[in-house]
Amino acid sequence: MKTFKEGGHRLFERDPETARIVSEMLLDLEKNGLAAVRKYSAKFDDWNPQSFELSEAQIAEAVARTDPQVVRDTENMMVSLALEMARKLVSDMPISVPMLEAAVRDALTHVESSSQVTVRLHPADLELLQTAGSPLLASAQDPNDFRFLSSVEVSRGGCLVETRFGTVDARRETKFDLLKKNLL
Repeated sequence: MKTFKEGGHRLFERDPETARIVSEMLLDLEKNGLAAVRKYSAKFDDWNPQSFELSEAQIAEAVARTDPQVVRDTENMMVSLALEMARKLVSDMPISVPMLEAAVRDALTHVESSSQVTVRLHPADLELLQTAGSPLLASAQDPNDFRFLSSVEVSRGGCLVETRFGTVDARRETKFDLLKKNLL
């Protein structure tokens, strides 16, 4: 591993002085914007360009000179950051009847025809569909063949569809894990 800059390693949790300095810097950056960026760039990196904005050619040149492993690691970290931001945005979205109905319908498209289907939803989601009189629930006319059950195993906004052939896991966290696995 290459070391670009030597320095001590202090953790914020254990070093109130480091936490204080970083907090002051963040406040300075928030208050003074680019002027503060310029100040810290000159102080810590001895770099004070006329413009911090790089052209596409400058970016391409810098990437070409960068160790390929650093590029791969950076790309993976950017994908991880984007996924975490998406997970946060989705988890903060309000749960609605159309959203739940779409999640269940999507999961049911992955089910081979079966005479026995159980759709498990978070208790609050099932209650929301019941209160709204969702036509999706009305489609479950024979509780022996097609039924909806509440389950604390299922997070809000997702579902589990169980058949005699197996289970379709359409929980949000499962979808994100699959997406992450495919991207990284």
